[in-house]
Amino acid sequence: MNAIKEYVGDKFSVGGEYFSQLGTGDKEEFLTYQIPVIDLDIKATDQSIIDIFKRLNRTFYALSTIEKMASEFATVDFMLVAKYLCDLLPERDENDESEGVDLKVDPNMPEGFFRWAKVYDISGYRDFVFNENLFSRYETSRLVHLMYTLNIMSTVCFGIGARNDKTKEILDSKADEFPYRDKLISNISPVSKFILSMEFPETSIWWNKASAFSLFVVVFWNLDILTGIGREEVQARLSAFEADLPADYALAAREAVNNRKQRVERHAHICQAIGIQKEEKPFHQ
Repeated sequence: MNAIKEYVGDKFSVGGEYFSQLGTGDKEEFLTYQIPVIDLDIKATDQSIIDIFKRLNRTFYALSTIEKMASEFATVDFMLVAKYLCDLLPERDENDESEGVDLKVDPNMPEGFFRWAKVYDISGYRDFVFNENLFSRYETSRLVHLMYTLNIMSTVCFGIGARNDKTKEILDSKADEFPYRDKLISNISPVSKFILSMEFPETSIWWNKASAFSLFVVVFWNLDILTGIGREEVQARLSAFEADLPADYALAAREAVNNRKQRVERHAHICQAIGIQKEEKPFHQ
């Protein structure tokens, strides 16, 4: 309901258009659209909520895997960190003295999360993940960047895995606090800024989602070494690699890109191109 009101009030655009820019017919169609509402007389923390949510999404409206995960694990610490990085957590205005419930803020949000998160500068990562060379606006609206972020987090913390397996395992544990969150969030912005500073052109392979993912992991695990080599030299080596792209790398960046085999192959190629060891350096060893 908040999203509908804000859209009608021209707070944001959809598909590049604000509500005021729509034609009369489109405005009428939007405003007369009937929204089904189900009133559940049970507590928000009841397990029945999750069960009903899953059943509705099998028969009513097909949400993507990450959209379902974002709701099911909404207040799991690992998910909260990823949502914060992706600017998906509305924060209650501490200066707002109005009465009533703010529907944009999850009532189950752990107390103190924002106080912890605000200590860290994450602007670099938001610049990276919201770069439209990487994700389209439609993709970010469907939370594709959130799944991408969760998989980056699980990879740098636990090593290269297959698809979303480790991410799902972490979320299923429903840990109150992710043990590596401080180390993760304090390093993620410098890594992002290093990659962005290389200013790859928008047509570069390094904006291919699979290649960007692997490059991010390599830089995260080796930032000190790469800083020593120098940004310009690292950029030159990666550009030379792209100019004469090995066929097996191109295939690993195009097909079955989320399988462990392809991720490991891309990792090894990127490390070799830069001139560093290909060993994995997860936090959990």
